[in-house]
Amino acid sequence: MIKSEAQFINLYSGNQQGYGVYDPKTNEYEFIHATPTVEVIRDHLSGKHSIGVVPIRADNTSSWGTIDHDPHHKKPDGYKYPFADLQKKINFLDLPLVVTKSKRGGAHIKLSLDKPYPADKVQHLLKKFAYTLFGTVNLEIFPKQIKLGYDDEGKRECGSYINLPYKGGNTRVMLNSEGKELNLEEAMKYESSRVHRLDDLKPFKLLAKKDFPEGRNNKTHQAGVYLKKHFPEDYENRIKEYNKLFNADDPDGVLSIKELESTILKSLRRKDYDQGLNEDAPKNKADPTAWRMGTKASEIRETEYEDIPAVVEGLIFPGTTFITGKSKIGKSFKALQIANAVETGGTFLGRKCAKGSVLHYSLEDGKRRNKKRWKQMGINPTEAMYQFRDRKPKIPLLTMGLEDEIEDWIKNTPDAKLVIIDPYVKVKKTLGGHKLNSYENDNYNLQNIYTLANKYNIAIVFLHHTKKKSETDVFDEMNGSAGIQSNADSMIVLSSDRRIGKNIVLSCLPKDAEQQEFEISLNPKCMWEYVGKVGEAAKTELQKAILAAIKKLESKSKDGAKAEDIKNEVSAGDDAWSAEHVQTELTRLLNNNEIMKPKRGFYKNIPF
Repeated sequence: MIKSEAQFINLYSGNQQGYGVYDPKTNEYEFIHATPTVEVIRDHLSGKHSIGVVPIRADNTSSWGTIDHDPHHKKPDGYKYPFADLQKKINFLDLPLVVTKSKRGGAHIKLSLDKPYPADKVQHLLKKFAYTLFGTVNLEIFPKQIKLGYDDEGKRECGSYINLPYKGGNTRVMLNSEGKELNLEEAMKYESSRVHRLDDLKPFKLLAKKDFPEGRNNKTHQAGVYLKKHFPEDYENRIKEYNKLFNADDPDGVLSIKELESTILKSLRRKDYDQGLNEDAPKNKADPTAWRMGTKASEIRETEYEDIPAVVEGLIFPGTTFITGKSKIGKSFKALQIANAVETGGTFLGRKCAKGSVLHYSLEDGKRRNKKRWKQMGINPTEAMYQFRDRKPKIPLLTMGLEDEIEDWIKNTPDAKLVIIDPYVKVKKTLGGHKLNSYENDNYNLQNIYTLANKYNIAIVFLHHTKKKSETDVFDEMNGSAGIQSNADSMIVLSSDRRIGKNIVLSCLPKDAEQQEFEISLNPKCMWEYVGKVGEAAKTELQKAILAAIKKLESKSKDGAKAEDIKNEVSAGDDAWSAEHVQTELTRLLNNNEIMKPKRGFYKNIPF
């Protein structure tokens, strides 16, 4: 099975008790009481027949749903569906939807979820999207049923089916966010990237009330609630843009600026809207004279600023630091080791640590487990303050009291040096944010703690998990990396690399120091140790001898070390290697970017 076929089957998986098959002779669908097998799907994709799948499963759940918008019967002959306008609306509100052309030339607007959820919740969310896009919920929305019953003969009902796209592999095609038609392979890749968790879609509850009141003003006001909540600084301009885009086809037309001001904006300015999201909305208006609190360049230029020493030399500095890595890689052991090194004024990975008090929020490991780890590591912390409040009383979240708690500890601890929060996700406040809003969510969480850390010149370290491995930049492996990076003074990523065996690569990117990358390993006591530069430990004796020879020879010639001279130099040692062996390893080092070849027959070391 090719990848696109497998993705198609997964993304359109539904009820396994039956499916619809289109009969071109009668222009009707026949319901087949059988499982829609791989062969059935393949026949659809090959064009042998056209099938429809029931989104609701036998257990009354669904992993996807679709709005079927087909207004042709209300339009004059020659009408063409405005796909570009529809996509503009979806893009404007960041709706988690994909658009596919239907058999009749209308639009199937699909929501794809990561797993099956109760069908009533999926259907209700799709109604919100239909209301937002078209001002009504009186459309065909699949799943049509939220609970399957039994027919007169006592058999379980199967539900209503909807036509699948890509009959014959090239009809009923999907459109991307730019309105480009996608082939099957492109479409499956695109839709797979837009699969969502239902919990991540909570912010869209603001788009409509449960009773879905019809009318341009009601729809616009509800959209305004959503826009004010998620774009508080610019919501008024966004509502004006919304009015132009979404009300253009309304029977009553676009609201005039005067109407918009007197009906929508006037109401929105008076209220803060939480709608069950439990968010703290700002209560005070901005001070228009706040700009006067700024500092002139001349004052900054004339002030002498003292250097602030690192908490862990070259790695952790006053401010916020994120230590990230995949689960079970040893982040918590690292946190304990750093805490002990700072408390005792010792070293970490051979680097000096500033001595001072430590506050450690260990929110996934209890007292018993930490004591066991201390014993295993051979450390005996005494003064570090550990917090284990992950149940009762619960730890306060960021923006909801955690900063105040930490500031109180700093004020009452003269030698406060380090705060460790393990993990970040336990104290992160969810704004109702979804995948498209991760930057805003992280930025909201970290602004205050960032300010606090720099106000008191204290290091606040968060432990965090990585996402899927990046092929380009290791720091992009951080979940929510864009929002985190903008509020972090230093970022440390622990990652594995098959090229270096069991050792771990530590990559460190501080804002005010040099980027570093080296190998570390976990010893039998679960203490991290410095190994050396990346790949250094894995080098063979022959590779080391070649690198030493190149270094020696290239100093005598601007062209680098001649291949013949390298072979002679290496072969002259006590442990002599043949010219063939030397050539083989030269090629391997070159392919691994360990050395470079400036010209034919010459080699140089990489200059960093």
